[in-house]
Amino acid sequence: MMAGHLLWMERASQGALKVCRTAGEVSACLASGVIAALMHMEGAEAIDESLDSLHLFHAMGLRSLGPVWSRPTIFGHGVPFAYPASPTPGRG
Repeated sequence: MMAGHLLWMERASQGALKVCRTAGEVSACLASGVIAALMHMEGAEAIDESLDSLHLFHAMGLRSLGPVWSRPTIFGHGVPFAYPASPTPGRG
């Protein structure tokens, strides 16, 4: 999973990259020349109805979430991703 890879990158960077969880951490990285990484999830397919996995991803550093993208999730409908296709956005 990409979240695990991001956390591995943070560990392997020897302090050159930090997964930031607050605006203060981003500011500190900018001031010190450290790469500030923000964990984002585009499409919430990995989030279950009970939101248990959301709490887990948040603990891992997730701070930005796009509930849908090109596929429907339990949270909504995305714009169909198909080429060639009509310009209709579908249910999204």
